[in-house]
Amino acid sequence: MEDTKKQERRKKYSIERGYGRLKVKDAKIVRAEIMNTLGIVSPNSWINCLYGYSIPTMEKVENINAIFAKYGIKGNIWGLEAEAVTELETSKSE
Repeated sequence: MEDTKKQERRKKYSIERGYGRLKVKDAKIVRAEIMNTLGIVSPNSWINCLYGYSIPTMEKVENINAIFAKYGIKGNIWGLEAEAVTELETSKSE
C-alpha cells in the first residue's frame, strides 16, 4: 500500500520532468536555488522534493515554477516523463 502511495505522489508532485530537461551546467545551480528557496538543507529532503514524496504548498509550486522558467524550462515540469510513468504502471500491475 505504501509503495502505491509513493508512486502516485511521484507521478503528480515530482519535479523530475523539469529537472531532466535542464542543461547539465544548470542542474547544480537549479538544485541549489530550489533547496535555498524551500529551506532544504539535507540531501534526503532534496530527494523527497525531487521525487515528489513531499507534497508542496501552492507557494512552493509557484517558486519552483519560477526557478525553472528562469532557466528556460517552461510548461509542465511536474510529474514523471512518459516512459517512467509507463514503467511504474507496468510494475504496479504485475
